[in-house]
Amino acid sequence: MKKFLKKTGIGALVLALIGGILWGILHKQNPRDTVTSYTGMKVDVEKMAFYLKNDKISGRIYRPVQDSTDRMPAVIYCPSLGKGMDAGDTFCKGAAGKGYVGFSFDFRGGSRSSSSTGLMPAEMTLSTEIEDLKAVIKGVKALRYVDKKNVFLIGEGFGGVVVSALAAEKPEICNSIILVSPDLNYSDLISERFPRTRDIPDTLQTENTIIGKKFIREMKRTDTKSLLHGYPKEYLIFDGQGGHAPVFTVNEFIGNHLR
Repeated sequence: MKKFLKKTGIGALVLALIGGILWGILHKQNPRDTVTSYTGMKVDVEKMAFYLKNDKISGRIYRPVQDSTDRMPAVIYCPSLGKGMDAGDTFCKGAAGKGYVGFSFDFRGGSRSSSSTGLMPAEMTLSTEIEDLKAVIKGVKALRYVDKKNVFLIGEGFGGVVVSALAAEKPEICNSIILVSPDLNYSDLISERFPRTRDIPDTLQTENTIIGKKFIREMKRTDTKSLLHGYPKEYLIFDGQGGHAPVFTVNEFIGNHLR
């Protein structure tokens, strides 16, 4: 574990994740122009959008207030189904407090309250979310204060599936990935619920959002558990076990996501 953290430079992100979560619990904050990270560092927060053709992908950028003109490493936070940029707020503040640029965003159609445009929740699929993430990575890397050779991805829940799928397809797109409670058994759950194609409804109400037929069909064709089997780099998983890389378990009661 220590060798992995030192090798990838991901140790600060781990501390930011844990510290940011605790800070968020103790300090309920609304993003302003300038906020204070749990590290005590001042952090600039502002709305920012990137574009995919004519569609807008809305998010927030977090960066430490500093006089240096040096380019900084960046971390991009991908929320789960039904969630948006607010889910990454405490983590991105924590990452910025450690000297990173943080970016959290709304997937198009990723939730009922998504501020990104172009898709309704029932039109969203794994493929559309992968395209959104590609556009975001391209946009973040183009920022003048970001070190484009030092970009990390973090995915929560289904966001972890999106990150895993893109990282497996294009390992060179980022330095390393962190998965938080990743839904890597999602395709199994979908296939168990809808064993026959004719059983798939036009829309399905989930706990946090609505998913459509295209989403369900694609998930039935995708083996989410094996997405990282061919991934050539190391990765870190919070809660859940397995994979060829070190695993950091935060909550042993959540269970095994890589059965």
